[in-house]
Amino acid sequence: MASKSLAALTILFGLTGLIAGPSIDEIMVKAHKARTGLRDQIKNAAAMPNPDWAEIQKKTKEFVELAKELVKNDPPMGSKESWEKHCAEYVEIIKVLDEAAAKKDAKAIAEVNKKLGASCKGCHDAHQP
Repeated sequence: MASKSLAALTILFGLTGLIAGPSIDEIMVKAHKARTGLRDQIKNAAAMPNPDWAEIQKKTKEFVELAKELVKNDPPMGSKESWEKHCAEYVEIIKVLDEAAAKKDAKAIAEVNKKLGASCKGCHDAHQP
């Protein structure tokens, strides 16, 4: 009987994690970790002599979905309204990145990547403890 209760709790806590979505830290690591994050993977792949556009587009679509999850978290500090504004701006930049990938435009990907990098400070200043 105890093992059934333990199994039920394990499933419940596992499902709770799935429902809650990724944390801010999980999103930032997946999206922005140097060399292995989606941002660097996309930038580096697009800069190749013969980019694999199908793979780049797959990654930009994943990036859009990941970015949309950010606003579901509560800001570690600062107002919810500011958090929602910064998250919406972040999603819009990632959507432009996805559009550039759909157009197979390596130059636009590089430009959007710079804009994305410049956008970090405002959100971090307002919400990162």
